[in-house]
Amino acid sequence: MDNMIKLSMEKYKFFIFENENALILLKIRDVEITKWEKLLDDLVNKIESLAISELIKETDLLFKKDLITKRDELHELSDLFELQQKRLDNNLKLNIEDDYEGYMIQDILRDKMKTAQISLIELKYKFMVYFSTAH
Repeated sequence: MDNMIKLSMEKYKFFIFENENALILLKIRDVEITKWEKLLDDLVNKIESLAISELIKETDLLFKKDLITKRDELHELSDLFELQQKRLDNNLKLNIEDDYEGYMIQDILRDKMKTAQISLIELKYKFMVYFSTAH
């Protein structure tokens, strides 16, 4: 029985480590999005001064909207990871042997993180292609 408790505690520690890394990555992505937004703002200001087509201005604003939406999604995911961290910390403190719901939540968060990463990479790719051709 002691080995089972020890194994559960090691799982919790691993999940905490995994979540800490996910939170760091989410913060890095947030900074990256902020830089993209600044780039968009600078380009929109430049476009306005050059009287470039409305289509380019509208596309820039759509990208900005996409970036804001993505940032909101990342903040929501960060909140979910932080809730899971609290749960895992509590499980460790109370020596809870098996928290199957917590295990499922961890798997769901892992999948959400993968999906968010792929989505962000796709947006970044579209962003870079657009700016390399339109500006």
